[in-house]
Amino acid sequence: MSQKLIDGGARTVFVSGITPMGCSSANLVLFAGSSEADYEPDTGCLRSLNLLSMEHNRQLRHALAQLGGARIIYGDFYTPLVELAATPRRFGEPRHSSDLRAN
Repeated sequence: MSQKLIDGGARTVFVSGITPMGCSSANLVLFAGSSEADYEPDTGCLRSLNLLSMEHNRQLRHALAQLGGARIIYGDFYTPLVELAATPRRFGEPRHSSDLRAN
């Protein structure tokens, strides 16, 4: 899609990565793990889905680097959301420290 926009004359294109799928409340219910190892210790998010999200974003950034003819802006939504889940105090501590935990 980005290449079509560039071919159509776009000079700047914004492309966003995906969020950490392992931190989604729906995914935490649908794909609940049976072991503590299924979860990231710092966030409580599902490890396998977050690995998938990171790989998707890595491949997306690689593909975007191959495009030419326009300024490409990549929006990283993964990193700030994981940082929020892992270190909520940096962003203003909630009333209960478990309020922002994925599990």
